[in-house]
Amino acid sequence: MDITQDPPRDSGMADAARPARRRILDAPTRLVHWALALSFAGAYVTAEQEAWHGLHISFGYTALGLALWRVLWGLLGPRRSRLPALLNRVRGAWQGRPEASRLLGAGQAAAALGLLGLALLSGFSGLALDQEWLGEALEELHEASGEIMLFLVLLHLGLLAGLSLMRRRNAFAPMFSGRQAGPGPDLVRHSLWPLALGIATLIAAFWAWQWNSGALARGEERHGGHERQSVHDGRHDKGEHHRGRSHDDDD
Repeated sequence: MDITQDPPRDSGMADAARPARRRILDAPTRLVHWALALSFAGAYVTAEQEAWHGLHISFGYTALGLALWRVLWGLLGPRRSRLPALLNRVRGAWQGRPEASRLLGAGQAAAALGLLGLALLSGFSGLALDQEWLGEALEELHEASGEIMLFLVLLHLGLLAGLSLMRRRNAFAPMFSGRQAGPGPDLVRHSLWPLALGIATLIAAFWAWQWNSGALARGEERHGGHERQSVHDGRHDKGEHHRGRSHDDDD
């Protein structure tokens, strides 16, 4: 026997040395989460800029479509991504003796549900305003929903930071990788990347259609129209003033 040969490697020992991680979120849920976050940020930044009205509308429609998909996925998707799971986290925090980490987790789940509801409210009210279905009656509601969403986003991030410190585990990581450090079985069997890529393709196709149809330039056209109208009004006022002076001179 050649004692210089390396002993066979034990694959079980190698797996034991590797830190345990389990899958808790599927890829479509994570993709829609980040796409919805970017859509809200884009819509919020462009809300007060008349020249960017087309971008604001496109971001709003994207957010509305993603929120509707999230509701559907929350009813038909993997159990971990379903909306009742978030509700159970909120209710479960008060069962037995409340713990600080469970309360933070419940608050984070409640914030997520609130953000989804506000995304739907903001999206539908923005749609009604854009199509002029109810005039300007929903303008204040639309603006208020955006401000409350911003507050809940900051609260959501703060609660995740608090959970990270309390549990000594990065609470932001699962929304990036879909996995969480620690032992235990996978809560989601498959990542479902083909479905996530299909959703990304639909988002890209919508924005390409908006670009080709000229919808993104609507704000610039409206802004230019307002400027031309202002110039016209100014000239009209100046003409009226000039005629008034001539009339005074004649008197």
